[in-house]
Amino acid sequence: NLYFSTQGALTFGNNQLARVDIETLAVTIWMVPPEIAPYGITVDHAGRPWLSSMFGSSAVRVDPDTETWDIVPGSFHSQAGLMEHPSGHMWIGTEVGAIEVDVETLALGSVFVPAAGGLVKGISVDDDGYVWAVNDIAHKFDPSSGALVGSYAGLSSPYTYSDMTGWALLNAACTPEG
Repeated sequence: NLYFSTQGALTFGNNQLARVDIETLAVTIWMVPPEIAPYGITVDHAGRPWLSSMFGSSAVRVDPDTETWDIVPGSFHSQAGLMEHPSGHMWIGTEVGAIEVDVETLALGSVFVPAAGGLVKGISVDDDGYVWAVNDIAHKFDPSSGALVGSYAGLSSPYTYSDMTGWALLNAACTPEG
């Protein structure tokens, strides 16, 4: 399956999530809950899409089989990036830092706050299991301890939330043939 959401400031009014079956090309469209203003999108290890919410409530997970929408508890804005860690936790970029959420229970966990402030736009998980949180600086931290491993400045207006794939490639279902 391939998922699309309406994204960007000009399309927040649409609030739709679409699934395209890669075998039949059949399209299924769902209305996103009104509390969510879709922006970032990822799919967890169980095939459930997650949407961040730029101007709405927290984030949302949808089960496409049951068509159940579960809004992550909390009063944060998820800003843009989100990605699952191999431990089964979703890391979500927010205005208060990177927030950890259990993908099954939606329980909130640790929060990584960059030294210069809370806003995190980009989130990625690398092959070594470190989480990267990006605002104007790329911060690499250990999710098990919360310890900062390194910060990388000198970036030119980074806006990388959708360009960092990292561990998420393991959830890709479109394996090339041949």
